[in-house]
Amino acid sequence: MYATRCVIPTTTTSPEYCWFVTLDNINQCFGFVTDSQAILRALQQSAEC
Repeated sequence: MYATRCVIPTTTTSPEYCWFVTLDNINQCFGFVTDSQAILRALQQSAEC
């Protein structure tokens, strides 16, 4: 039987820290992070070609 370890946080993390960690996790999983404005610019540029 494996011993389990319960870790109870004594502090809360800031929303800003959680946001950056989320972006980092997405980047590690998919290899990039973008936003809707960057996607729209890329679509407009590809339509001009």
